[in-house]
Amino acid sequence: MLFNFLLADVRTLPLVAPDELVPWLLKHNLIPRDKEMDQEIETYWRYLSSKGLPGTMDKPGTGCIPLWIWGDDCKFNKDGAKVVIVATGAVLHKTSSSKDSVFPLFSFQVDPQLKECSVVVCQVLPNQ
Repeated sequence: MLFNFLLADVRTLPLVAPDELVPWLLKHNLIPRDKEMDQEIETYWRYLSSKGLPGTMDKPGTGCIPLWIWGDDCKFNKDGAKVVIVATGAVLHKTSSSKDSVFPLFSFQVDPQLKECSVVVCQVLPNQ
């Protein structure tokens, strides 16, 4: 066995699904979308496609907004407990302020007392 998993604490965590988040961000103009942005999106996909990057050949002309996904952790106490956050944003978003361009998807705490790998399960809950 390669990994020995210990499921210490199972919780239902809130998760913002990207396929729901991005339309909301566009609707509220938090990811700008205009003719200039559409041209930048087209240029972006044409460039990657011209370099033969897998998965980009069918993107030029679709208006598909390129997104990034990022995760990081930080220790927040002397015992070494960590908080992990996973976020997304638009690759071509020009703002320099992370508060305006980084959109959290989910976060969770990592217990430093666990001696084995811990598993966090996130699920999308139906709208209530």
